[in-house]
Parts: sequence; C-alpha cells; structure tokens
Amino acid sequence: MTRESEAADRTEGTDRRSLLKGAAGAAILGMSGLGAGVRASETAEPGAAVKNGRIQQSIVHWCFEKYWPIDIIKRVGSPNLKFLFDIYHVQIMDGDLITRLRQHKEYIGHVHTAGNPGRGELDETQEIYYPPIMKALLEIGYQGHVGQEFIPTRDPMEGQRQAVALCDV
Repeated sequence: MTRESEAADRTEGTDRRSLLKGAAGAAILGMSGLGAGVRASETAEPGAAVKNGRIQQSIVHWCFEKYWPIDIIKRVGSPNLKFLFDIYHVQIMDGDLITRLRQHKEYIGHVHTAGNPGRGELDETQEIYYPPIMKALLEIGYQGHVGQEFIPTRDPMEGQRQAVALCDV
C-alpha cells in the first residue's frame, strides 16, 4: 500500500492504523469477556485470568505504535492485564532501556531478551549489555520470568547457557 493510496482511503476512523488499533482493542476486550462499558476490574476476581481460565494474566504485546498497549491496559483497568516488555524491540524503537523499565514497571508482566542487531544470542557481538538491565528489573521489583527469545546462530544449548549466565545477576 502506497502512502498516496493510504491517504486516499482515509476517512474518519477507517484508515489502516485506526482499523488495526480498533481491532486490537476489540480483540483484547473480547478475550477478556467484557461487554460494552464494563471494566475488567469489575468482572474478575482478584488474581483471576482476564484472557482465559488457564492463564493467570493476560499479556499485551502489540507494538504498532510505541507503548500503545499500555493505553489499552489503562483502559481495561485490570491488574491482570500486563505488557510484554520485549527488550530487543524496545531497544530498536527507543533505546534507553532502563528508563523505559522504570517508566512502565507497573505494567510489565513478562520480559523477552534477544541480541541486537539480528536477534542473535546475548554475546559480545551485540549492542545490548544485559547485566545492568537485569539489575534494573530487580530494582523495580519485577518478579516474573525472563524469556530468552533469540535466534540461535550456533549451538542452541550453548547460547541458552550463555544467556542464562549473563542474565543471572
């Protein structure tokens, strides 16, 4: 889709960005079983799942626009809906990782790692140095898991061992 054709298709609320944002919001509200005008905090018991009964919390990871998922989380109004903080993507979009962790600490439900550039192993070829980031997670009180989401370029188990050692602060 060209910029011109996107502009030509744009009428109030029907441009591609608005439609995608609306669809994502509707999907999240649909997953939570909410009706119009009902907040998740009014329907779920404390600690209950919003997305489905087998998951303890719902995690929003949709980075069409920076931190738009946090706006969704605020609108839903449930402590059971959290943001997936993907360190690799945040580095690409913003950088300033530790500031972003501190800024959004109350909304983080899960963390992913990967090296940048290339989404490779967490090693000396990458620009992200993970020990200070892991220390910042501890400082903000994060108690969840950190998922290693890199794409192996060598022995996967060796890359996993290296990543775990680097992130164990």
